[in-house]
Amino acid sequence: MARPDTRRHRILTALEPSEPGAEPPCLTLDELAAATGDERTPMATQLRQLVLAGKVVRHERGCFRIAAGVSAGDPPAPMRRHKPRTGLNARLWRAMRLRGKFTAGDLVRLAARDGEREATVRKGADDFLRALRDCGYLRRLPNGTGPARYALIRDTGPAAPLVRRSRREAFDRNTGETYTAAPLAREEGAASQPGPAGQVPHG
Repeated sequence: MARPDTRRHRILTALEPSEPGAEPPCLTLDELAAATGDERTPMATQLRQLVLAGKVVRHERGCFRIAAGVSAGDPPAPMRRHKPRTGLNARLWRAMRLRGKFTAGDLVRLAARDGEREATVRKGADDFLRALRDCGYLRRLPNGTGPARYALIRDTGPAAPLVRRSRREAFDRNTGETYTAAPLAREEGAASQPGPAGQVPHG
């Protein structure tokens, strides 16, 4: 039975090793578009989905490589309907993008829903702010003796970063990149900006 000629299949085929045991190529978006004949914009959308699914790894230098154990002949995962995210972090992220500069209290007022305990929302906001600050999405602003105030300095798109606290990293759903926390990030802000990790984690 012939394999379907889908964009997903063309991408994975282009990223497969040229022969068994060889190292798979690491191709940029433009190189993949040239290899598959697909347009750049839909190619980028499909690549983002493959990265999120753990089928493709994005490397720091901007090229993509097929994940270990993945083959172009693997059946695609069942299609799922994606509803808009309405969790607390998604609402906090929308509030950050709306305000640009904010305190935790500002975010709580914008993101809290009727019936939610303010203390619970505030703790969630504090945790999310701390994680995004450590991973380079936020910069703390001078505010005297007032509450901590932040500026969003890495607005990559509408989807909120997926924070993985046990790994001290944030996976960016908009770009497919993973940002790791600065080794010595402190409350007043780390001196160095965290950058994308070498690989996007699977799953």
